[in-house]
Amino acid sequence: MSLTAIGVGMAALAVIGGGLGIGFATSSAVKAIAQQPEAHGKIRSTLFVDYQINCYKNI
Repeated sequence: MSLTAIGVGMAALAVIGGGLGIGFATSSAVKAIAQQPEAHGKIRSTLFVDYQINCYKNI
């Protein structure tokens, strides 16, 4: 097996892991907003900051 194939496989796993993490974070944020609608601004801003950190980390 070549090193290129191993590198591509590792990159694919990293992308899948990042996608799962963002999905779980979004799911938790939606649940939190459903339970406490008055806190939607704080929850949403925290979620956006998390997205930006995650996107910057993956560059």
